[in-house]
Amino acid sequence: MNADKDLIQDRIDIVETLARYVRDVDDHEVEKVADLFTATGALQIHTRTGRQPHQKLGEAFVGREGLRELAKSWPRERVAMHRTSDHIVRIDGDGAELSARFIVVDLTDDRRIEGSGISAYTVQLGGQYEATLLKADGEWRFTRLDIRISGPLG
Repeated sequence: MNADKDLIQDRIDIVETLARYVRDVDDHEVEKVADLFTATGALQIHTRTGRQPHQKLGEAFVGREGLRELAKSWPRERVAMHRTSDHIVRIDGDGAELSARFIVVDLTDDRRIEGSGISAYTVQLGGQYEATLLKADGEWRFTRLDIRISGPLG
């Protein structure tokens, strides 16, 4: 029974690692984002047009210093919120794979629905996260995070 409990807790912790990642990105918490990766962890962004295969967008950001470099490109004036769903987790000992879908909502452009006073925000982009994680010292960290954006950037 303890093995089942441990597996359930690991799944919760892995999904929470992704939740912390998207929240820390939204909050521009560069050091917190970098700390969610192993020392040699990598983040690669991919884009595609239509249903074409994904293509790498530049080189991977490797290690915590590489992730700090990526953070320099985050637009500080934009306010966004990531939403993730459809989490699929596969655990093998101290290693795991995670797949989840995401959308990013732009909260900067606050338009009002006519006559209601309710905000109407814009979906900026969407796609899928594909990740590998490693558990060390009781913490799950990304060894690889591939962000597969469903559409071109720019």
